[in-house]
Amino acid sequence: VFCSGNNTALGAQALLALVQPSTGYVLSHMSFDEEQFKKNLEYVLSSTHMSWTKNQDIDSVRLGMACPNWRNVINGCLVDLRLPRFLTPTSFNGPGKVIDIQKKHTLSNEHEIFLSCSKFASDQGIPTNNFPSKEALQSTRTRLRIGRFDSQSTFTIMMQVDETSRIPTHLNGNNFFYFQFITRYLNPNNVTDLVTRVVSQKLPVSVKNQSFNEHNEFFNSLNKSALPLVLAKEAAYRSMVREKDEREGGRSSIVSYEEVEYLVTQTQNELDTTASRITNAHLDIHKYSPGQLPNDVEGSQNDTKSTDPPELRITLKLLHHFRRGSILGQSMQSIDDRALLRDIFLRIPLRESLVMMAPMVWMSRRDVDGTVRSMEVPAETLVLWDDCIIAADNFDSMFIWSGRETLHPYYDVLRQQCKDFLLERSKDRFPAPTLFSLKEGESMARRFSSRLVPSHGDKEDDQMSNFPALQTLPEASLRRLRSKYRMYDPHSDDTFLHWFAKVSNKNSSKRRQLRSLCE
Repeated sequence: VFCSGNNTALGAQALLALVQPSTGYVLSHMSFDEEQFKKNLEYVLSSTHMSWTKNQDIDSVRLGMACPNWRNVINGCLVDLRLPRFLTPTSFNGPGKVIDIQKKHTLSNEHEIFLSCSKFASDQGIPTNNFPSKEALQSTRTRLRIGRFDSQSTFTIMMQVDETSRIPTHLNGNNFFYFQFITRYLNPNNVTDLVTRVVSQKLPVSVKNQSFNEHNEFFNSLNKSALPLVLAKEAAYRSMVREKDEREGGRSSIVSYEEVEYLVTQTQNELDTTASRITNAHLDIHKYSPGQLPNDVEGSQNDTKSTDPPELRITLKLLHHFRRGSILGQSMQSIDDRALLRDIFLRIPLRESLVMMAPMVWMSRRDVDGTVRSMEVPAETLVLWDDCIIAADNFDSMFIWSGRETLHPYYDVLRQQCKDFLLERSKDRFPAPTLFSLKEGESMARRFSSRLVPSHGDKEDDQMSNFPALQTLPEASLRRLRSKYRMYDPHSDDTFLHWFAKVSNKNSSKRRQLRSLCE
């Protein structure tokens, strides 16, 4: 569904419910004449397709069973997730839904493939343990169905470890497990051609009886961006769904504006609770000294003595960005725009999701001799220097911000270079982003600055520590930079350090009573 116009409410929740069975998109545009609409329409028509056949048997379609000619009749794309028995999926976020496969555990062509592979393994002298095993398949597989084939479709999955189960140990004592994704969809150019892809992966797992060094080695081997992303997608989902509807399996009813605001606030509290439990568990494992944590920071905006664990810094900063960003935080966007953003966020891949969680920001300046120097900088307010041009990417929106000393046409070449850089970076992105050119001091500049963490609210020593480039500024320039933010209310928008001091407080009784994003 493509929408246009900015003077009327879209009713985004109703439109999202309309396209949910086919895993379609709802996209809003200022005008159907804009380039973004053309790119988005081209992507949907050329890169996605419905995976189904004509004259389908309804019962077979529902269950994803097979035709007599061994070709699957599929209503959408099937995705099978196979895990070891000591792991249980507890949360799925993304397009499509989980379907019940307890009664009929394999497709007909699956059974044939299993027998062929077992025979081949036997011929090679590999033990097969009489596979395929019905009980093994039923206890280790979860099946999902997506209405539309889209190479961009992505699931995030939370899993619970059954600590009473025996976790296998192999390869010189390293703990690990295998998981496997099997996807099936029909070739859009030939519906008799069933495409099956199998991806297997080995991942490490940490268990209680491991030593401190083994725990530390396990933690360092993880993708530091994956944890905050999975938590953020769970938070985005909960901010759209009542707890009652969540238990019943998804978005089954329209949520009013008041309910949306309540759900967002509740989800922010659950995110804080999750960050608190992860942080304190990590601090306990690593035995950080009590002096590194404040005794009582509940309600205090001035005590930022708490030291975030370096191993968790990426995770915590991404969660803080997400908490206050356009998806979950107080935003300048309408409730319709926020609903559409959340839907997109739940289904896009990891790299794009991270850009949506926290803006990527680059600063460019000219030296006295005319040399241009560029560097990536944190997404914080203290990067908005008078003599710099900023290029920023926040997935759906990209920005070129010009400081008050760079408004002369002499800097137009540098602005064009920033524009070319952002357009090249996003040339294949779906949905296509909007590019804004902003000048310091104009009202529209708030659209960009509101996405930056208010680091001007930190103590001066913390500012210097978190962004060492500030030390290169002359004292007068540094004073002018800080004076830009005199109208700052720390109670309405926490800095990262203030927020972390709150969530790491072990003495908060309120935090212990709330559920986390993992429950």
